[in-house]
Amino acid sequence: MIISFISLTVSAQDVIVKIDGSTILSKVLEVNTNDIKYKKFSNLEGPVYTLGKSDIMSINYENGEKDTFDNTTSSASTNALPQRLLRKDPDARNAELLSLYNKTYQPTPKVKCNDKAAKHCGVILGVKNKSIMSTEDIEMNFIGEIKYNPNMGGTEYRGYHISFTNKTDRVIYIDKGNSFRIDDEGETFCYFDNSKQTTVNDGAGTNATLGLGNVTNVLGIGGVAGQLASGVGVGRGSSLSVSTTYTQQRVIAIPPHGTKELSDYKYVRTSKGSIVSYSNYRELESGEEFNVWHAKMSRGIINNGQVKIFDENDFPWKQEYYITYSTEEDFRTYSILNVELYIHEIIGVQDNWEVGKEDKIIQGLNQHSLFKWNRYLE
Repeated sequence: MIISFISLTVSAQDVIVKIDGSTILSKVLEVNTNDIKYKKFSNLEGPVYTLGKSDIMSINYENGEKDTFDNTTSSASTNALPQRLLRKDPDARNAELLSLYNKTYQPTPKVKCNDKAAKHCGVILGVKNKSIMSTEDIEMNFIGEIKYNPNMGGTEYRGYHISFTNKTDRVIYIDKGNSFRIDDEGETFCYFDNSKQTTVNDGAGTNATLGLGNVTNVLGIGGVAGQLASGVGVGRGSSLSVSTTYTQQRVIAIPPHGTKELSDYKYVRTSKGSIVSYSNYRELESGEEFNVWHAKMSRGIINNGQVKIFDENDFPWKQEYYITYSTEEDFRTYSILNVELYIHEIIGVQDNWEVGKEDKIIQGLNQHSLFKWNRYLE
């Protein structure tokens, strides 16, 4: 089994990582033979909770230390596995990437410029200078793209995905089970979740459940012992029914000098109908999007045609990433990429511009531009 680990500090919180990939932000009080006791970080004056060690992959303490548990042999097995963090310094390419992502943009003459408070704004993200997104081994990039929501008839919105490029002559492995996104409110999202289920009912076949909880040990590239959450066929029993299989892989193997994505949005249709009517879609795997709606920006913060630059120590929104990777199949040694996005710039506008037409109002957008359109200023 791939061992489980990550060292991170999130506002003095202990992070409990469960075997299903979910996380608990906590203050751990006791680690006993068969269980642990903790309080929820959001309610330190509240009750004490107990959780069995057989349900835990790891505990990542606020001081950077960690406890890791092996639950492959028996649900009661709690033997700690030895790992070693290899701290990798950013290389010269890291500074180049920071410069590209933190470019300052200007509005085109199409944007009305006056002293009236803007009703909308374009939100442009930057990367904090402390971020490590490129080492001698690997490079991390955010790729902007226009996405579609099938539950809303294919409505377009602007998002992005994360890609990794292997710089070495060896295979590099990314453990999604110990790779996290942490939003502005401290909520954590783990990139591997084998607990999701959805029911598919399309056509005349028998209802069935698409289970992502079937975890098995398999041999992958180079003999790596990995966890895969296997999908199962659904809707059997009629030639008119739909059979859907979904597989989520915990470990990503990037070949030498190759490039792979961390994750992307995947949907399965859960009821009969077309993409524009009468159908419901269940999201099975989450990619990235700009969740900046709770950023504290009000009417009057910027005028039409005005550009406002935020300092990386004073900004209305941020989002952090911790990505665990290794050059070894068993993850006996591992390294961490740590990147923090924040609102770097906003451009005030009066009109409601169409998604995908950003080049009409902003000069110099490119593949490194992280842009969200139509943020309403309240």
